Amino acid sequence: MLSTIKSIGTKIVQYGLAGVSLLPSIGSGIFTSNKLFDFIAPNSSLRNPVAAFFGLAGYTIQLTTRVPSMVKKTADDKPCINCETDEDIQELSAKAKAAYYSLLLTVSMSNGFSSLFAYLSTITFAEYIALLFEVSIENQSPVVKYTIQGIGVLIFGANYWSYLNFNYEAAKVNAKKWAKIIDSGDYSFDGKAAAKTFGISFFNVASSPFLAYFSTVNGLQKLPIPFPASAKQIISGVSAVTYLTSILATSVPRTYDQMKSTRSTEAEIESDFACKKPLKGITYGFGFFDSIRNGIGNGMGVINTTADVFHADPYNPTLITGAILSTASTTYLALQFGILYGWEKTAKLISGKDDAEEVRINVNELNDPVDTGIEIDTASVETTSEYAVTSDMPDQIDSLRHFIN
Repeated sequence: MLSTIKSIGTKIVQYGLAGVSLLPSIGSGIFTSNKLFDFIAPNSSLRNPVAAFFGLAGYTIQLTTRVPSMVKKTADDKPCINCETDEDIQELSAKAKAAYYSLLLTVSMSNGFSSLFAYLSTITFAEYIALLFEVSIENQSPVVKYTIQGIGVLIFGANYWSYLNFNYEAAKVNAKKWAKIIDSGDYSFDGKAAAKTFGISFFNVASSPFLAYFSTVNGLQKLPIPFPASAKQIISGVSAVTYLTSILATSVPRTYDQMKSTRSTEAEIESDFACKKPLKGITYGFGFFDSIRNGIGNGMGVINTTADVFHADPYNPTLITGAILSTASTTYLALQFGILYGWEKTAKLISGKDDAEEVRINVNELNDPVDTGIEIDTASVETTSEYAVTSDMPDQIDSLRHFIN
């Protein structure tokens, strides 16, 4: 009996911590909605309801597609026999080793900026709550303001801790994969799959540095420490470069893997489980709107960053057209990879058909890599794709998720 109670208590704590760590997803939805209405209808009565719905959609999707994997990973007390090491990297050429460590550093920096966006999302959520009660955070006592800032800093740290504990191994896998490609000089690819990848990913990739810049500059503005305008631009520029590198090194290859794969998803989940249909309906329903929100975030990033950096007219038809294309591309990718495959992973975990232990990447297997398709799991290193998710900027391929890497 005591062991049962202890087990239940452990599960409650694990799910509780996982759920709280995803609170920034609410702020991210509110932030994106606010920027959209600032652009199209600042005084609309729909502003607050839409912001609340986007926030709810984002959090719900995190609960159904991310939390189960996070809890499973946390609960796994087995020794990490498959963790990545750098031993075989030392056998590669100097150019390959430089690529490995540079990419690993870049991805880690990108996740640091992603954590800054988590901080921004937390503050945005607090401001939204204050707005509902018709109060201003600025008019509150120092204790209240410092408490909110402290929670934001805590979320920043938790977000980066999550990367180090759940995604860093995947980052090493990705970096090692590229290093070995560079070392061998084998850049062969499937032309048809590459064309499809280019077609559906181009505008998402092209808009990614705008999204990163936009998110970072707004995050810096929320910090209690004042930054000169030039410093904000430089830091945000670094964020844009690191995020673009992460996208190119992980998201694009992962999409390419999927374009080569013909495997079915739902067909592989043979057994049902209690509440499967309603849970799937909730995931797909909220996932549809969360994917749209992800797309809108990218589109608004393009518009606001271009207007800020290049002093362009935000209502320029050409700029708006580019933003719409970026929105469409990101929405599709978030829906296809973040929602559909996120649900597949969750369903396998719940039904007990998770094949994580069979497909967990082993260091020795990297010497003879094979294309086995893709399986999105943003909270774990476990994946069947050659390129795992390692970042969360903002929710995007976090959906592809935040993110991506």
